[in-house]
Amino acid sequence: MSSRITRSEKPKLTANLRSVWDVDEAPALDVLAELRGHPGLASLLKADDDELVRRYPSFPLAVLGAAPDALDTLLRALDLVVRPSTP
Repeated sequence: MSSRITRSEKPKLTANLRSVWDVDEAPALDVLAELRGHPGLASLLKADDDELVRRYPSFPLAVLGAAPDALDTLLRALDLVVRPSTP
């Protein structure tokens, strides 16, 4: 999963879940479930799962900064892919 900050007057972090989804849907769904567990982030993820992984969900930095736990949630979600749990 890669992410980047895009340049604009409203900077945002954009997540690429497609690369994870193409290899194995389960970790991508785990990431989405973790992100949807936060009310502020869930409001940005209203599309269905398949659509979200195709269109690179974006998280405005203002949203991530407004609630201290929003960034923690995003980092936990990234960890699900970077350091998956072993069965």
